[in-house]
Amino acid sequence: MVRLAFWKKKKRPLLEETIIQDSLDPRGEEGEPSESPEDDVGSYDVSECIEKTGFGRYQYKVILIMGLMSFADASEIWLSAIIIKMLVCEWDLNVIEMALIPACVLFFYAIGSILSGKLADKFGRWPCLLVSYYVICISGTASALASSYVMFIVYRSFTGFGIGASYGVSISYAQEMVPKEKRSLTGLMLNIMWILGGLYECVLAFWVMGLDNGWRYQIIGTVIPCFITLILLHFCDESPRFLVITGQDEKAQVVLAKMCAENEVDIPKGKIVVSSQHCGEYAAVFKSLIQRPRLQ
Repeated sequence: MVRLAFWKKKKRPLLEETIIQDSLDPRGEEGEPSESPEDDVGSYDVSECIEKTGFGRYQYKVILIMGLMSFADASEIWLSAIIIKMLVCEWDLNVIEMALIPACVLFFYAIGSILSGKLADKFGRWPCLLVSYYVICISGTASALASSYVMFIVYRSFTGFGIGASYGVSISYAQEMVPKEKRSLTGLMLNIMWILGGLYECVLAFWVMGLDNGWRYQIIGTVIPCFITLILLHFCDESPRFLVITGQDEKAQVVLAKMCAENEVDIPKGKIVVSSQHCGEYAAVFKSLIQRPRLQ
């Protein structure tokens, strides 16, 4: 009896130790269920897929269209400074009326820039770009046909709003479509296109501003790149990063499959998932800029 009691007393701690070990995961943390290797099989993150596609034909197409958009935006911004002298002669403007032309364009440019971020996060990057360029093309053409100073100011205000709504979103859209190591190169190329847009406006003025109603021809020549950009925008896709974050996984897989096909790369097999690093990253961008450590 004594031996039996002693054997039971010795064996019980071993049984308890076995139960505790069974409840541990492979990393030794108590109370957490062990993860099966099969949980991660058949899934991939959108960032990993874009990194795998590399910098190929699809990315060149995106940069070309977004670069042309930057070119057209710069032309529209420079337009006011070039034609303002002829408008003074056309409508006998005073100093205040003359200053209001670029001021209205830049003011509504700022309004468009502020609103475009929220609109692009809610409705998507591609719809925001498309609508903004419809606004630019319509209001830009109407500016060339304006019969009074007031109507010209109204049309140019709409144009400024459209430029502001498109420029920031186009940069974000292009950056989301390329691998991380190519984002600085993408931004550089878009900035070069902005400079070329300003140079185009100066060269155009050299040829048409000496003509009768030359300012109207200047506006028409400026809006032509906008129409070309509007047509090319129909060949763009929505950003797969936006689609994944908003829960549109099937559409994101279609875009990624098209990207891989154009770059001649095999798309990862399985279901697309959202990486934890993407959750809330867009909402926190502006907040992070005004936090106290940033200001110091």
